[in-house]
Amino acid sequence: MKFKVHLSRKFAVEIGLIFILWLVSVYISSSIFNRPLGANFEWLTGHTLVSMRAFEEWGFWKLLGCSIFLPKSYELEDLNLRILEKYEGLYLSYPSFWLILPYVTFKILQLLHLSNSLNVEFLQSYHLIFNRLVIGIVIYYLFLEIIKLTTDKRLSELNKRLIAFLGLLGWMFTPPVMYWTQNVYFSDQAVLLPIYALFLILLKCKFRLQKISVYHQFLLLLVSFLACGIDWYSWVAVAVIFSIVFLNGWIEKQKKGLSFKLFIYKYCDSIKFIFLGNLIIAIIFTVQLIYYNNGFNILLDKYWGRSGSRDDLTGEELSLFTMLFRIVNHWIPYFPKLIQSRLQIIDLDFKILTSINFIDLTIVLILILLWILMLHDVWSKSIYKNNVIYTYLLLFLIPFLQLILLKQHSMVHTFSAFKMALPITFSVLILPLIVLVNFIKSKTKFFNRYLTLGILVIGLSVVYSCTVIEVTKFAGNTNFLNQELGVIISKNIAANELPIADPKPDFSISPAQFLPQSLIVNIVPPELVWYTDRLVYPANELRFRNISVEEDKRIYNKKHVFLALKRVNSQNIRRMQPVFIGYKNESTKSSVKTVCQEKWENAGTIAGREVVICRVPQLRQLLN
Repeated sequence: MKFKVHLSRKFAVEIGLIFILWLVSVYISSSIFNRPLGANFEWLTGHTLVSMRAFEEWGFWKLLGCSIFLPKSYELEDLNLRILEKYEGLYLSYPSFWLILPYVTFKILQLLHLSNSLNVEFLQSYHLIFNRLVIGIVIYYLFLEIIKLTTDKRLSELNKRLIAFLGLLGWMFTPPVMYWTQNVYFSDQAVLLPIYALFLILLKCKFRLQKISVYHQFLLLLVSFLACGIDWYSWVAVAVIFSIVFLNGWIEKQKKGLSFKLFIYKYCDSIKFIFLGNLIIAIIFTVQLIYYNNGFNILLDKYWGRSGSRDDLTGEELSLFTMLFRIVNHWIPYFPKLIQSRLQIIDLDFKILTSINFIDLTIVLILILLWILMLHDVWSKSIYKNNVIYTYLLLFLIPFLQLILLKQHSMVHTFSAFKMALPITFSVLILPLIVLVNFIKSKTKFFNRYLTLGILVIGLSVVYSCTVIEVTKFAGNTNFLNQELGVIISKNIAANELPIADPKPDFSISPAQFLPQSLIVNIVPPELVWYTDRLVYPANELRFRNISVEEDKRIYNKKHVFLALKRVNSQNIRRMQPVFIGYKNESTKSSVKTVCQEKWENAGTIAGREVVICRVPQLRQLLN
């Protein structure tokens, strides 16, 4: 009884310390909390919010829990969503539990009258709680299990927990981690919590999943179900885990002389709960793909694109060598500030530097060699050598495989490197500390825990002290343009009015980097749709409604024409009053200038520039 009380107190202290650490991290990143969406990949948060609002507007079951970009405005309300294609606002690249989980949380809070607003603040708060706090608890205990596995019993429990706590500190306070776990929510961020929970269970069970408790069986089923329902990264992880369990069982078979039939039976029995979680998700996702006419085509098109080698910006086919260099370049912000400049081998234009400083290259090679030697040292001194290898495979092989299998995705998206935060923290902080502690203990009989504390604090301060101030810099500057346009649309455009605008940018008045190229609102970028909750159509392209689907795709790829227009009920559009929206004194080439003449109304400002609207009846001529 005393032992249980002691454990519960220890657990409470650990959770309390992690909670305090989380509060400090939230305070540090609070300067970029709930700011208008528009900076470094915050369109992913906009994507999530637009899709969650679609559940509210269109109905969760009508969408079958899938991501849709289209707001339910009057002209679109009769749209057959099941026939949409990828470019028309249907997103089927992943199973959709990354979207369903925050939506279910929102509905529960709504039922309890604790929250009634679906907004940026809600989603970022959810993100901070689950994908910084809860995952922080999981990572702490994951590090602790690894430390127990790789150090002997002479190292006190206090020192083991101290190293694990410092490892968590290093992970949580890395600037990219603080940014991705607050401002940007998507499948890439949401998937890590259930995956790391799965890793923790495997380490707790020492990779022997037979005859585990009912509690662990339920957890295996739950976390594998959630992980595989969020991102393909988890499917890569599960494939590696199945291989590890198979290898572990095969080694046992050879030692004990088990029959092949008994070996297969034990293997299937070991993986059954993880497999069942995968199977349930596979069935759900298959149903979603069948529900939408083009579901399988959308998924396959996305896969071939993300596993390919084409540069999105230039259309150029890149070599594997070039792509790997770009991918590795995304990892640099996760390393200590002191060595980041040494690792910079690609310039800002993603061109491999023609001449790499010999000293820098030597330093990088030495660091890699030291890392390999430290891995070997920890492995050689552990009495659980096989389990140490399995742990290395979980930490390093799984993210490497994911990054390579979907190399184009990894190359063009800096957030794909977020999954490298844990293995990098382990490599530059946990691993050196384990090696150092093992070395000191093997050389001295007297091992003062205060000396250990001093070494760990000094090591942490040297490695990570320069990173905290970089959070705002990594986040980048946002803008208020999307939010300001949303305010103008909501205040000036009624539900039965059809907002239209001139699609031509006006670079002579304002540089494109300071103002939108036009006031058109398409399904991309989604953060703009989040603020407007309406699409703003090109005035001179409404006549494209009757062109073919193939021509639609061709025009979309070149001019961003609204594909959904061809599916809109023309009667709905004819019943709507067009309202033109544009910048004051803008030299538009459309026929709107002639129709509106001086009948303009002030609507507000965007970045200090006046926006005007025109709602004269003659605008209906544009819809004929």
